[in-house]
Amino acid sequence: MASQALAAPLRLLPSDALVPSVLVVDDDRGALQECSRMLDELGYRHHCATTAREALAHLGQDQSIQI
Repeated sequence: MASQALAAPLRLLPSDALVPSVLVVDDDRGALQECSRMLDELGYRHHCATTAREALAHLGQDQSIQI
């Protein structure tokens, strides 16, 4: 289910603010970079964080984060 959602890239809308984004949190920088690369290839907007504090900061700054 989640893998199916990731298989179909989001279509960019005229306003970038309307496009949901993904927040990836992992303390393993290698895994974070690989996940970021895959999301880039699929056309998803995303943010990366290595700590809970960073993740909460992203959530506070970007209301479009849905996953």
